[in-house]
Amino acid sequence: MNDLRFPALPVPGDLILNNPAWLYPSPCAAGSGMAHLRIWTTRTAAPHTHLAIVSQMGIGASVTNSATSIHATLTHALNGPVVLLEHWPEQESHGPEHLDQVTITAGQPDWRRIWPTSVSNPDRSRFETWMNHHGHPLLTDATAAVIDTWIWGPHCLSPQHDACPREMCSLTGNADHPCRSQKLGCPYCGAPREPI
Repeated sequence: MNDLRFPALPVPGDLILNNPAWLYPSPCAAGSGMAHLRIWTTRTAAPHTHLAIVSQMGIGASVTNSATSIHATLTHALNGPVVLLEHWPEQESHGPEHLDQVTITAGQPDWRRIWPTSVSNPDRSRFETWMNHHGHPLLTDATAAVIDTWIWGPHCLSPQHDACPREMCSLTGNADHPCRSQKLGCPYCGAPREPI
């Protein structure tokens, strides 16, 4: 059974960001939280789609209560669709470790359990296959180097990039392409870094 509200779980490609202390915005009273953020390109999803896993750390607002803001920030920063997975390690979940997929429809978050999945779940076989081939290796890769780098738009290295609009930096007076300076923006509003 395929729930059309949720994009299919993709085959991950290259790890492009691994930030063990990412600040994310939140509408909660805390205003922000901290999580371990990992982002991969994807091999099977629509072009320029990314896979992101946000692991709860217990600092500030929870990833669950901040899901809408996290999704909006990542979608803005990556300039395209994001398959967002919320990871709760055992020490943070007050129960078993689990992984949920988050989708946002009309500004409202919705979740579905990816792992562990109950025996009555009609998607159990599909989710277990994805976890065995991709999910568990992604969650347990302790060898991944920290990658906290600028994320360029998908066209930035191609000749078409020259047609992108340029913007003037108010700090230096230099003109540059905004997508070449786009990181996972301000942790509070999601705005991209000013191009310099």
